Amino acid sequence: MVGDTKSFGLDDWKHEIQLTKDAYIDAFTLNMAKDDATNDVAPPLAFSAAEALGFGLFFSFDYDGNGRGTSRSSLT
Repeated sequence: MVGDTKSFGLDDWKHEIQLTKDAYIDAFTLNMAKDDATNDVAPPLAFSAAEALGFGLFFSFDYDGNGRGTSRSSLT
């Protein structure tokens, strides 16, 4: 849940990703609640950390937090 990472900086993302890689997991799914302020900050940090460590990330738009989004809101 991206909203649970609002206190994360780049080093936090790198640390969590490295722990995950050490457990032989190669990607995270990023679930994000609609209109959560963390959505503007966390994904760029997560992708920067993932790229630096050769780790995969992908979005999941099936989470219904803060109400149902539209297909258009998933694209912006």
